[in-house]
Amino acid sequence: MPKTVPIKNIDPVTVDIKRPGHNYRQQASSHQLNLSRIPQAPLVLYQHSRPIGRIVISFAALLITTIGVFSFLNFQEVRYSISNTGEVLISNFYSSLDAFKDFQPDQAAEYLRANDQKLTAFNDLFGKYYGPQLLGLLSKVVPATDEVADLLNQIHQLNQDLLELADVLQDLKINGLTYFQTDGSALVSKLNQARDLLTEVKKEVEIIRNTMASIKDFSSILTELDQIITSQYLNHISDFYLWDNFLGSFIAMIDAKDETHILLMFQNPAEIRPGGGFIGSYADITLKGGQIYHIDVRDIYDPDGQLDIKMIPPEALRATTQDWEARDANWFFDFPTSAAKVIQFLELSKLYQEQGINFEIGIALNIRVLETIFDIIGPIALENYDLVIDQDNFLIEIQREVEAGADKRAGYPKRILRVLTPLILERLQELSGSEKDRLIESLADHVANKDIMFFAKEQKIQNLFTNINSDGSVYSLPQDFWGTYLAVVNANIAGGKSDVFVDQEIDLWVDVDTNGNTFNNLTITRTHRGDQEEDYWWRQTNKNFIQILTTPNSQLIALKGNTIKKHYRGFDYEANGYQTDPDLKAIEETQTFLKDYGAWLTKVFGKTAFSTWFNVPAGQSKSLNLRYETPMVVKRAISGETFRFILERQSGVNSSLKLKISAPIGYKWQEVGGPIFLYETDNIGGRTIIDLTLLE
Repeated sequence: MPKTVPIKNIDPVTVDIKRPGHNYRQQASSHQLNLSRIPQAPLVLYQHSRPIGRIVISFAALLITTIGVFSFLNFQEVRYSISNTGEVLISNFYSSLDAFKDFQPDQAAEYLRANDQKLTAFNDLFGKYYGPQLLGLLSKVVPATDEVADLLNQIHQLNQDLLELADVLQDLKINGLTYFQTDGSALVSKLNQARDLLTEVKKEVEIIRNTMASIKDFSSILTELDQIITSQYLNHISDFYLWDNFLGSFIAMIDAKDETHILLMFQNPAEIRPGGGFIGSYADITLKGGQIYHIDVRDIYDPDGQLDIKMIPPEALRATTQDWEARDANWFFDFPTSAAKVIQFLELSKLYQEQGINFEIGIALNIRVLETIFDIIGPIALENYDLVIDQDNFLIEIQREVEAGADKRAGYPKRILRVLTPLILERLQELSGSEKDRLIESLADHVANKDIMFFAKEQKIQNLFTNINSDGSVYSLPQDFWGTYLAVVNANIAGGKSDVFVDQEIDLWVDVDTNGNTFNNLTITRTHRGDQEEDYWWRQTNKNFIQILTTPNSQLIALKGNTIKKHYRGFDYEANGYQTDPDLKAIEETQTFLKDYGAWLTKVFGKTAFSTWFNVPAGQSKSLNLRYETPMVVKRAISGETFRFILERQSGVNSSLKLKISAPIGYKWQEVGGPIFLYETDNIGGRTIIDLTLLE
C-alpha cells in the first residue's frame, strides 16, 4: 500500500530550482497552526506500467518532488535525510499548532525555528548532489516543475508569517495587560498587526491548497498529498475566518471614537445561583482609544434602585422577592442568557439609561479568580480598614465588611471593593515575566472551570467565545444523540452565604440496555460544614432550589431525600401591571409539577430538567436520590456505536464525581475491554466528555 509523503519534504528542492544561490538562512522562522496530526511513513518508490510518454511525465514529477530523484541516483545520505527531515518537520509543525491553541506562542516559535534550521540543512545537503542546471532542464521537460517551485515558496512564506504572528502574540501575552491599562494605541496596533498576518495566512493556505490541487495528477504521491491538505483545509479554514472576524469586530469596538463599556460581574460562590454566584457587585469598565479610561465599582442595588420596569421573577424566587431585577437576573445555567438578562436590566435602569450607556461585553468573574490573583500579587494592606487582604482571607474579610462593617452602617457596603480594585490593577502592572506567565496559565484554568465566562452582544465576538468554550453556554446535543447528559444546578435562595462551606458529591450509575435505552441512578450528597463558623451568614441552612438537567425525553421513576415545598404564587402580578420576560416565559410554560415527587419537570436549553428543593442545615449531610429512564431517540443497531457521556459544571460549585457506565448484557466497552466503565475525580472540570465504543 503506497504511503503518503509529507509535502514539506519537497519544499527545499523546489526552492533551489526557483531561486538558485538564495541564502535561505536569513529567512524568517516559523509559525504553526494546529491541524490534526498525520502519521508519516517511510518514503517508497512507485512503479507504473503505462505508455512511454506517461512514464516520462510521471517519473519527472516524482523527480521534482524530491522522492524519485533520490532513488534514481541512489544517494543513500539524501534519501535518509528527506525521510528523517520530513518526519521532524511534520512533528514540529503540529506541535507548534498545539502551542498556539494553548496560547504559548513562544513555544510555537521554537518549533517553527527548528523547522527553519532543518529546511536550511536539507537545502545544503541537496546542493552537494544537484545543481541548478539539472533542475532547470527538468523544468523544461515537465511544466509542473514551476508550480512545484511556487508551492514550496508558498509554504516557506506561510511559515515565515506564522513565526511573525507568534512573535506578535508573545508580545501581547507579556505586555497586553499593560497596553490595556496605559497604552491603548500600542494594543490596537498589535491587534491590527496580528489580524493582518492572520489575513495573509488565510490567503496563503488557500493558495497552497489551489496550487496543490493543480499538480496532484502528475503522480499518485501528489494526489495523496492533496487529499491530506484538503482534509486539513476543510477542518481548519473556518478557524481562520472565525479569528479574523473576531479581531475585526473587537478592534472596531475598543478603538471606537465613543466610549465603550464592559460589564465585569463579581460572582459570589458563597451564595450560588444557576449562572454562577450572586452578583452583589459589579464594575463598569469604560474604554477609550483601546485602553481603560475609567472603572466604576458599584453595588448591584444601585441600578436596581433606579429601575422603574416591573418584571415577574422566576417562580422559585417569588417567596423572597416581588420584583425581578439585575441582582437576580443570573438565573439561567446558560451564561449567555444570564449575562444578556443582567445587561438588559442595567441598561433599563435610570443610572445608565439617562446617560445612554450600553454594555457591549459582559464578563463574569468568580471570587476564586481573585484568590488566585492575590496568590500571585501578594497581600494588599487597606489602612482605612485595618486589614491586610490575601488569598486566604479575601472572601471571609470582604464578606464581613459587606455584611457588618462600618461601610455597611454608613450605607455603602461595597465601598471596600471600590478601594481594593485600583490597588489590584496597580500590582498587576508590576508583575515580572514569570509571574505574568503564571497568571495567564492560572486564568486559562479558571476559564476551563467556568470561573471566568464571557458574553458579547456582537455576534462575531460571541462566536469566538463559544468556539473556544469560554462563554459558559450549555452544550448543544445533536438530534441523534445517544448517551447521557448531566448538569447539577444549584440556587441558594434565602440560605445566607452558606454555599462556601457546602461540599457536593455526585454519584451516577448509567445502565444501558440492549435497545440502547439508559436507566440512571443519581445520588447527590451535600455536606454543610459551616456550623462552627463565627459569623451567622455561614451557619444558615443552605436553602437550595436544585435543577438536574438530563438528556431530552428522560422520565423520572423515583425521587427521595428532597425538601417538600411549593412555589409561592400569592401576589397577583397581572393585576399590578407586571411584565413577563419572554425567555423566562418560554421555559416556565413547559413546566409540569410532579405531585407524587414534590418536583417539577421542565424543558430547558434542549434538556429535560427535574427540579426540587434540597435544603441542608449547618452541620448535616443529606443525599438526594433520583432514578430516571432515557429512551434511545433514534432506534438503530448499537453494536459499534459510540455512547457519549457529558457532564457540565456549574460555575462556582466544586463537585466530586463517581461514574459507572454498564454495557448491555453480552456487550463490552472497547476502551476498557469489559462491560463496566468506571471514572472518578475529586473536582470536575467545566465540561467533561467521555466517548465509549460498544462492541458485542
